[in-house]
Amino acid sequence: MLKKILLALGILISVSMYAVPTLNVYDFEVKKDKEASYKTVTEDYVNKTMGTEQGVLGLFATTDERDKTISFVIEIYNDYLAFSNHTKNQASKDFKAVIPQIVEGNLNSTEIDVQIAKDTYKMKIKGNFVKECRTPGQFVNIRIGDGREHVLRRPISISEIDRGENLVTIIYRIVGEGTKFMANIKKGNEIDIMGPLGRGYDVLSLKKGQTALLVGGGIGVPPLYELAKQFNQRGIKTITILGFNSKDEVFYEDEFVQLGKTYIATADGSYGEKGFVTDVIKKYAVDYHKYFSCGPFAMLKALTQMDEEKMGYISLEERMACGVGACYACVCEKKDGTISRVCYDGPVYDTRELAL
Repeated sequence: MLKKILLALGILISVSMYAVPTLNVYDFEVKKDKEASYKTVTEDYVNKTMGTEQGVLGLFATTDERDKTISFVIEIYNDYLAFSNHTKNQASKDFKAVIPQIVEGNLNSTEIDVQIAKDTYKMKIKGNFVKECRTPGQFVNIRIGDGREHVLRRPISISEIDRGENLVTIIYRIVGEGTKFMANIKKGNEIDIMGPLGRGYDVLSLKKGQTALLVGGGIGVPPLYELAKQFNQRGIKTITILGFNSKDEVFYEDEFVQLGKTYIATADGSYGEKGFVTDVIKKYAVDYHKYFSCGPFAMLKALTQMDEEKMGYISLEERMACGVGACYACVCEKKDGTISRVCYDGPVYDTRELAL
């Protein structure tokens, strides 16, 4: 199945420059005792679509390797017009009508979208997928608009989880047209979202009474907040060091201060300590048992080289495409020479695994 998906994605890349390929991915949690029904419905949907419609480059149904109840339907179209025509066809209508009966619902909506720092926004999203969000460091993959102008989804780390209210908080920075579109999403708008995805931080790697050093850089700060909260709930002390370019980019200082000792470093010295996060660690001789970090690659590399005797976990920031490990667009090299898919095997890794 994976080879078929990779072949189809290869076809997608080779399509004429005059056509903009459209990738559509559904993710479902199949209800208990509905596996057979799901298989029948998806096979019928795939066969009817591939057999009758024009402009379909590939359509596959597959399951998560680690959790067979999580399933994906991956659709690749020659262009947006082909995708648009597909949604109007009977096979698509029949599939969408019956699928809610055999999978858990996944209707997601925006609760709040506010600016918290320079070009940085906080969004709260409500949806049934939140029930599966447990591990700090995972992310969601968000479709931008209808997929016509922005083919690839945007991977955004989860900053906070509230399963009681079915809410997650994400924090993102405007770096292009896709995230600029996100900043204009209004409360109550429905959004197309996949998640939670990836492997997060190991919150069980420390025992009660031990100390975790949390090191975040820029937009790598958000996933550390949920991690700090869960460590605190387990009686683990946290020391947090957050790095930004300047004062106007600083966010979530107060939130981290409530959870433990917190330092802020800015490259230009306009706020907190002047310099980098590694300078703060050296200056205050910070003592800890393990470190947990997310941020720019240069920061992660400098951190791991500071004290190679210390064990740590780092979250890699990579450009992603499918978000489920099928396309191999976000690979990194491990020390044993093997290739790892950041979106699926990561984004969090034990530093002893990676060849930085």
